[in-house]
Amino acid sequence: MKMQRSLLLNLCAIAALAVTGCSVRTAPVVTASDGTPPSISEISLLSEADATPSRDRFRAALQAKLAASSISLSENAEWVADYSLSRIAADSALYEGEAGQGQAEPEPIVIVRAKSWKDNCEADRARASLAVYGRANGALVQRATAEAILCREDELPFDELANALVQNLVQR
Repeated sequence: MKMQRSLLLNLCAIAALAVTGCSVRTAPVVTASDGTPPSISEISLLSEADATPSRDRFRAALQAKLAASSISLSENAEWVADYSLSRIAADSALYEGEAGQGQAEPEPIVIVRAKSWKDNCEADRARASLAVYGRANGALVQRATAEAILCREDELPFDELANALVQNLVQR
């Protein structure tokens, strides 16, 4: 009887994993520079003529989230924002720019996500950054990075990453 009950509970757990969809996907997690950025009501968002379709989609998501947070876009705003977007395998380590030059075995700045038995796909890490500078002096006033884990086949979470970065900017 106990064995049957245990077997039934295990089967239910496996079935629950199967119907819940992706066991890999996570909500974006934000890391940001210390300090409190100034109150921003207007910002200039850098653009590039030969941007990739992904970068264009992320820019559109940032524009929408900034507008929803009552931050208008202006070419001559006091604040200038630049952004980046990348996607790599979740089991890849990320190191600082000079890693390995002064250390034989540098520590990664992002923990490698090992594949789990319950993963139903190969995992990727989506990473987006937003940096805000003062136009007058070029000083960096805020830099934040948002990361999310997703299945390799999934579309990048443009809106979720943009929302996490903009909310970090306005709520600090």
